Amino acid sequence: MEKIRNAEYDFPSPYFDDISPSAKDLIAKMLLVNPDARLSASDVLAHPWLADVATPMPQLRFVGTNLHDRREKTRAKFKRSVNAIMAINKTGRLAGNKSQRNV
Repeated sequence: MEKIRNAEYDFPSPYFDDISPSAKDLIAKMLLVNPDARLSASDVLAHPWLADVATPMPQLRFVGTNLHDRREKTRAKFKRSVNAIMAINKTGRLAGNKSQRNV
């Protein structure tokens, strides 16, 4: 809690390796403890990182890879769930047919 109040933070690797120095500068200026020194909303919008939209954004390798992996894992889990439901339904139908034959 004390670190939050004192705005003690860092940009840990590897999460911030692909973040530009300009973006880190904006974050640092938005997190200043002194409200008089902190950027206002209009200052944030005028900051070079936001104002210079012509600069291409770097590819974030961790985000893209993680999303792809999560999508594939979710798809596989869904497929297993569907297969399990189909097997349960088929077993129920077979059991129902068998009990009808015994009647």
